[in-house]
Amino acid sequence: RFHRTTGSIISLQEETKLPTAVIVRSADATEEWRRQAVHRERDRLGQAGLPVFPSFERAARALSKVIRYWTENDSSLGGHIED
Repeated sequence: RFHRTTGSIISLQEETKLPTAVIVRSADATEEWRRQAVHRERDRLGQAGLPVFPSFERAARALSKVIRYWTENDSSLGGHIED
């Protein structure tokens, strides 16, 4: 099921071309096959060009840095984003 979900996320990003980030929590399962499945799908998402984060907090922090860099360095925005 995880494999299908990963495929759907990749397809959606390819179709829409919208910026996408994915949060995949670490495999806390005791079963080795589950841990391997999570790692395999995380790698698959990364190979498709999607940034993958282990938590919402890490994703938010990274995206915040990207937005800050973009707004400070994009002269067409005049140093800020308008709502």
